[in-house]
Amino acid sequence: MVSVPAIFVFPPFQLDVTTRILWKGQQRCQLRSQVAAVLHYLLEHPSQVVSKEELLASLWPGQRVSPGVLKTYIWELRRALRDQQQKPRFIETLPRRGYRFIGAVRRLRSEVSKPQPLTPSPQAEAEAEACFQKALEIAQRQNAKSLELRATMSLARLWQRQGKRAAARKTLAEIYHWFSEGFDTGDLKEASTVLAKLA
Repeated sequence: MVSVPAIFVFPPFQLDVTTRILWKGQQRCQLRSQVAAVLHYLLEHPSQVVSKEELLASLWPGQRVSPGVLKTYIWELRRALRDQQQKPRFIETLPRRGYRFIGAVRRLRSEVSKPQPLTPSPQAEAEAEACFQKALEIAQRQNAKSLELRATMSLARLWQRQGKRAAARKTLAEIYHWFSEGFDTGDLKEASTVLAKLA
């Protein structure tokens, strides 16, 4: 089984690892790719002290990147998160030791990208549907449209396997048509493919 990369949720923000896009609700935050990489690494190691050397070696192996550049990236990250160095909510600086992500963070994984070889039982399908519905409810409550799209795609695929094609298409079309840009992103391309199969 192969998992699709995660989305990290740390209210009111979420980082989509695949696209390296930082969202605050429905608003896309401007973040350079390198800065998003620093955030991703810190989110992968929550509550752990990450040294500057570790960050540089992990994110830019074999390259000579000065610690001053990393300092600039942390500054840009704090600005995007509206975080303060003196009273941090997300990124704590530990002098001469490094940085630590101190905010509450959840990692959400997308569904498995390869189909299961076995046919799931009706009980397993009911449990999966309940999970997808719960994920959909949470995403809607948080107004997190990219998460809502992913949860809806998972639910639509399940309904498609169950023969509920009309309901699957209607539900997925509603969230898909909410978007007005980003149709070249992986999630929206995938949603378009699923909708075409349901037509």
